[in-house]
Amino acid sequence: MNRGYASFYKGHYLRSSYEYAYAKYLDYHSIPWGYEVKVFDLGYKFYGRKELLKFMKKVCNENVC
Repeated sequence: MNRGYASFYKGHYLRSSYEYAYAKYLDYHSIPWGYEVKVFDLGYKFYGRKELLKFMKKVCNENVC
């Protein structure tokens, strides 16, 4: 399975070439940006929005929410 481009850019792990290109665009135009600024503390691990949704889906599938 091809997941495309994923790499670090200025300390942020970007998961796709679209995220990378948009980050470069924002930097070029001097527009401040952040990546997954909001995180959720579950007591033992911090999750960004995307990871939290994946985690919740997995838990619901295992426990039939």
